[in-house]
Amino acid sequence: MELVLGPFVGASTDHTRIPFGKGICGQVALSHETFVAQDVHAQDNYLSCNIDVKSEIVVFRLWLEMCLLHNLILILILKTQ
Repeated sequence: MELVLGPFVGASTDHTRIPFGKGICGQVALSHETFVAQDVHAQDNYLSCNIDVKSEIVVFRLWLEMCLLHNLILILILKTQ
């Protein structure tokens, strides 16, 4: 499975599809646990989309729509520069 980048504000990135387990967002998709990175550059698995980002909070949220027709995973990323 993979995360697919949706609409966002910011510079374009090469990381539009992230396999589960890869990078901080992919890690959160597998673990279902919020991850706080005070210094993203100290993280071995950080996928940099913007060199100016210093810290990041990644929050897992699973939405199950009516009748379980679709499982949508939303990864909320709060970044500071």
